[in-house]
Amino acid sequence: MSKFSKKSNKISSDLIVRKNLFKRNFKNKNSKKECDLIFSYNIEKSLLNDFLSSVKIFVISCLNFKNKRVSQNTKWSKILKEISLNRPPNITHNGLFVPKKEISLEYNLMLTSFINLLKKLNLGHKIKYFIGPPQLRIKFGNKKKKFMPNSSEYLHSDAWTQINTKSCSTLFLPLVGDYKKNYVEFFYPKNNYNDQWLDKRYFMDGKNMINYYKKLNLQYTTKKCLIADSSILHQSVTKNNCQARLSMDIGLIPFNFKSKNYSNHSNHVPYEIIEKIGKDKIMIYKDSIEKKIKKTKVGTNTQANRQILSLDQQ
Repeated sequence: MSKFSKKSNKISSDLIVRKNLFKRNFKNKNSKKECDLIFSYNIEKSLLNDFLSSVKIFVISCLNFKNKRVSQNTKWSKILKEISLNRPPNITHNGLFVPKKEISLEYNLMLTSFINLLKKLNLGHKIKYFIGPPQLRIKFGNKKKKFMPNSSEYLHSDAWTQINTKSCSTLFLPLVGDYKKNYVEFFYPKNNYNDQWLDKRYFMDGKNMINYYKKLNLQYTTKKCLIADSSILHQSVTKNNCQARLSMDIGLIPFNFKSKNYSNHSNHVPYEIIEKIGKDKIMIYKDSIEKKIKKTKVGTNTQANRQILSLDQQ
């Protein structure tokens, strides 16, 4: 049978398995079901503020590595504007903040705060691997004239990337900025879903999948995070005259998955390692913040030159 068989009212076995596994992995007392393959989690104001404080320290360290431009008292709107005008060299073409040697300490502090947030949402024990060390992303408000093959403006699944797998889910955590005009749209698979839909491909090929999905009416906002299964397609949307948005979007491998849908990649980091950051582990980066980040089609090496050390290591 073709992986793109004709529309059917009968739910495919692959979709049934995904729904059951997703519920088993991510349903808890904090979760709200947005659909069978997306859960949301409200974040208490004090918890979010604690995390935002560590995020601000890290972002400021990226801006101030040469000249002091902003401080902890600077409003987020001004910080985002400063990043847009004077883009730090450790931000990729897709807006990812890449940790570097000079800002490793600030990055580790942010990681510790992020793990605390996950624990408070009862999600920590649900995660087996992070697809890569958690990173911030800034989505600039300006419209791009030309997209890279894996630009997030294309309809896509994160499973299509070289470092990801069909068994992944993605956590979406909007933090600050213009999330009303600069946001993410989500699309739910139709009943004839097949796991082969998640075979590796460039995001720009996502347009060929649109007829097999239906758009969801889902609120993308701060004060809550979303976790979506990789069978959910999504894309970034930037409306006219929108401003920048800052978020934490990270791929996760939960404990329960179909074994044939997972293959290990050197970029995958066990949750238990990240959970120890700030306790008895520290993650250091060897490249300078001034080292230019090369544009690539897949972007698999931006965090390659890192090392995890024990704090008691001599």
